[in-house]
Amino acid sequence: MIKKASVAIGAAAFAAAGITALISDNLLTVSEYRVGTGRLRAPLRVTVLSDLHTARFGRDNKRLVRAVAGTGPDMILLAGDFFDRNRGRTNCDAACSLIASLSELAPVYFTPGNHDMRTDVEAGVNHKQLAQSAGAVYLDGGYLDMDLPQGRIRIGGVFDYCIYPEDYGARWHESEVYKFMCDFESSDRVKILMLHRPNTLIYTREQNDNWNIDAVISGHDHGGLWRLPFIGGVFCPEQGFFPEFSKGEYGINGTKMFLSSGLDGYYIVPRMFNPPEVMSLIFE
Repeated sequence: MIKKASVAIGAAAFAAAGITALISDNLLTVSEYRVGTGRLRAPLRVTVLSDLHTARFGRDNKRLVRAVAGTGPDMILLAGDFFDRNRGRTNCDAACSLIASLSELAPVYFTPGNHDMRTDVEAGVNHKQLAQSAGAVYLDGGYLDMDLPQGRIRIGGVFDYCIYPEDYGARWHESEVYKFMCDFESSDRVKILMLHRPNTLIYTREQNDNWNIDAVISGHDHGGLWRLPFIGGVFCPEQGFFPEFSKGEYGINGTKMFLSSGLDGYYIVPRMFNPPEVMSLIFE
């Protein structure tokens, strides 16, 4: 009797975990943050997506497009890892279709992540050309200055090649990413920078850098994949288990980092208590 009860409890727990994973992988959520700048004439609504990988939200990602439309974006930022290859299948058509649909809502700006770069090598594609053909403005080591009805904006992006603790000191200050960020911040415009991997900021907290950037947008860490109450994310690639930074708004070296938990899990490993995120930033 006890054995049967144990089996029943185990089966119920397994089923509950499966249902939780299914919901966590598919239930889109929208998180909203307000960013005070004091330099805009009217609010600027910026919607952020990251880490699509091989995820799908309805046919042609229609559920995702509807969720983005509901945020009323003035611009849409794609912060990396939209093109991917898994189990021999290349996810390019879905990413291009999504970009094209989003472009009908608002201008789309794309900065690559490590999986976008890797897909080029593994699948022999050119994700930059694909993203541009689908309607995105591609930013890698570049930025645009725009005079919008809301005010003067600088939007930029750069693919960071992963700054680790051993890269502190001269190696960091000699890096192309550091030089770009110094150039990027040299403006009195409202500055929004896409930087796929958050560890570039995280791992240089001990430096004397004080970034004059209004917002840094990052992804990559999938919100820690599994999230626990009162604890947060369980694992991030570069930070390890129970990371200090996994999802949300953080103040680092004079700037605010908005770390998206993204849209997909780690392939066969599902998200748990961590639903896919559409991030809405309202700059004021």
